[in-house]
Amino acid sequence: MRSTVPCFTGIEGWLEDAGIDDVMFCPGPSSPTYTCIGSDGGSCPLSSAADVVVIDLRLRSDEMLAGTPAWQLLLSYYEQGKRIVAISSDAASVRPTPDEQLRIVRRPLERESFIDAVNAFVHPAYAREGMLA
Repeated sequence: MRSTVPCFTGIEGWLEDAGIDDVMFCPGPSSPTYTCIGSDGGSCPLSSAADVVVIDLRLRSDEMLAGTPAWQLLLSYYEQGKRIVAISSDAASVRPTPDEQLRIVRRPLERESFIDAVNAFVHPAYAREGMLA
């Protein structure tokens, strides 16, 4: 799992409590250029190894209006065929539509909805058994 979620420490604990303990972390695009290796046609080693990518659609690059925006990373992961859990808000300028490859969880982030979204990809039987709304 790859994450660009700023509050990763709490989320990592949620995942471990849910039995998902192979978690990698990336802070996302950072200064001074706010670009991501995966956005320049390169291959990101973390997303390449990830079963599920968790991305916050509110990244530092978006706040700085520089570098790689969250929507571009989301599109890149989607085009790679990655399973994605995107953290968004009603105020977000990009509002992706959930499908078989993409789950959306809304801010403020709640543990149960987040774990349900991840489990839909990590444990597909979890979603089929009606445990995911």
